[in-house]
This record gives sequence, C-alpha cells and structure tokens, in this order.
Amino acid sequence: MAIPNFDEIKANIIWFFTESAFATLNAAILTALLAFVGVVGGIFPSDIKESIITLLFFGKFDFTFPFFHGFSREISVGAICFWALLLISTLYFGVRQWAVDKVESFKLDQLRELISTMPPTDIMSLYADAIEICHKLTASNTSSTIQPPVSDIIDSANAIIRWISTIAWNYDRRPRARYAANVMLYFPISHIDSSSQRIKNLLTFEVNYDFSKWKGLLYLDTELSAVNDQPGKDVALTEFVLPVPTIIRRVVGGEERFKALPGAPIATSTDTPDYYKDTWQVKDWLSTEADFTGEQEELICGYFRDSATKVRSFLSIPIQDDNGNPLAVINIHSDKVDIFRATDESVLRFVLLIKPLLEMLKAHIELINTARPLNSQLQ
Repeated sequence: MAIPNFDEIKANIIWFFTESAFATLNAAILTALLAFVGVVGGIFPSDIKESIITLLFFGKFDFTFPFFHGFSREISVGAICFWALLLISTLYFGVRQWAVDKVESFKLDQLRELISTMPPTDIMSLYADAIEICHKLTASNTSSTIQPPVSDIIDSANAIIRWISTIAWNYDRRPRARYAANVMLYFPISHIDSSSQRIKNLLTFEVNYDFSKWKGLLYLDTELSAVNDQPGKDVALTEFVLPVPTIIRRVVGGEERFKALPGAPIATSTDTPDYYKDTWQVKDWLSTEADFTGEQEELICGYFRDSATKVRSFLSIPIQDDNGNPLAVINIHSDKVDIFRATDESVLRFVLLIKPLLEMLKAHIELINTARPLNSQLQ
C-alpha cells in the first residue's frame, strides 16, 4: 500500500483554495452552504432541538440507516442533514482559511526577506562620501604623468579597502561587529619561480608542490588590508599563498567536486563572488563539495579554527583587468556569522553597490603591479 504524500496533499489543497479556477468561487460556495444550513434549520427546528437533547443525553446508538436509534429517541433525517451541512460548512471554512493563511504567511516571509536584504536607508550618504573621496584619490594617482611612490599608492588603495569594509559594516547593521578587508594579488604561473622556498613556505594548505597543475597563485599582501574602525592595516593578518588550479572540478564518485580552495581561488576560477556564512561549517563543505586530501582538510579547518575570532564569515570578490584576466581578489570578512545576511540576493546587491569602488581599487592594483614587477613581489 502506497504511503500518501502529505506534503503533496497539502500543496494541492492550498492550490485549490488560492490559485485554481474555483478559488474565486470560494466565498460563493461557502455562502451557499451556510444558506442551505439556514434553510434546513428553518424547516426542521423541532427535529434539530430534539437531536441536540438526544446527542447530549443518549450517547449509545446503533448506526442503522436512515435513523440513529438511541435508547428512546431518534434523530430525524432533517436533523442529520442540518448537522451534516453545518459540519461540511465548518470544515470548508476552516480548510480554506488555513490555505489562505499559509499563502499569506509565505508572502510575509518573502517580504521580510526582501526587507532584510535591502541596505539601510542611511547608507547612501556614507556611500556618496566614499565615492567622492576615493575618486579624488584615484584621480590624483592616475592622472599624473609621473607615477607616485608605491607607498602613496598603497596608502590610497588601503583607504579604498577601508571604505569598502566600512560600507560592509554599515550594510549589515551590526554595531559591535568587526569588518575587515584585504586584497590577494594574482600571479600567473609563468611569473612564478617554482624552486622558491619562500613561495613553498607560504603555500599554507599544500603538502605537494605540483606547480604544473596550477594556472596561478594568489598572494595575500598584508600591506593591502584594512579594518572598518581602525587606522592602518589589519594586524591580525599573516601572509600566505593560495593556488588556483587549472582544473577547477573533477568527478568523484559520479559527482563533481571542487579542486579549488574555498574563497579567493574559487572566485578567481569561476569569476563569481564566493561567500561562506559560517567558517565553522567549512568542514561540511569540504566533505560534500570538495576533493582534497585528509591532511589538506585538516590544515584548512585548522586555519579557520585559529582565526575564528576574526573570521566567522567572508565574501571573496574577483577583480579582473580590462582584458578579462585575473588581477586580484578582495576578501571581506566579519567576526560574526552570516555576513550580508548570507543570502545570494543580499550578496549580489552589495557587490553591485561597491562596483565603482572595485574599479578604483583595480586602478591602484595595476599601478602597484607596474611599480613592483610581479616576479619581484614574492621574492
């Protein structure tokens, strides 16, 4: 015997009372039922009164059609029709109201989610200040025929990074939370000295240094970092390097799994933002979505455990040059879970909001790469 699918039954009931062709007739049907109840009640008032006495005081009946025989009383057909119509009307009204309430509750949840993903109303004044200041910094560094010192470019880039982290903090409306951002510079593998011991030491999550499987490296330059409410760079950061694999995914057990590390490498490989609402759940992601060795998984989980007081959720946004080639990644992280309310819609809105700032940051990164050749930055 097949087990009924109650979820499907409930869905069909909701559809019938709210979306089907009969939905517009519900009020008329209920009115008609109640009218019939009134008509029957008007025709058989004495029978209905006697049936109430019978039901209240004589509880044992044999169910012999067309009458219910009690000890000394009978319930007439008229009374049975009245109570049956009243019961049907009550059930019809109750089920219809339940279906309507379910739909209204769903719409209310959607509205709450929409409101929760919208940026606060006062963010636009902050955003206007950020655009104005960062535009002036970018213009002063890019319009001159003489390139400014690298230290000045880095200071300007950090100002933009701080504005981004401040907007992120304001966007999420968490007064006591810590928001910070940093930039990871992208290096094509052709610019990398695979024999460099420094690079190997910075490859924090690697146990085998097979450079032939990587198309590039991402270097966390601690000089390019900022915290929303603190001057200077983010002192909680340590530099490291992450590989960007040539093959992003591979099939394991019939399922595609990532060969790229979470965050910046996936963002670079897919050219889409990558976010994690709780770094303590990265272990679950590794076991279900990724293909790494047990030793690598332990290194990754250990890093997030050690940095949990500063990084509980984060968003990585890729930055490309004008030709569509990887240039860098900006990581924005919080010491609280659910950065940007951990919804795709909210993350997308934030990324679109800061897009002009990302363009200005890109201009500074290109200036830095010009002043500091790529092959010298990891030496």
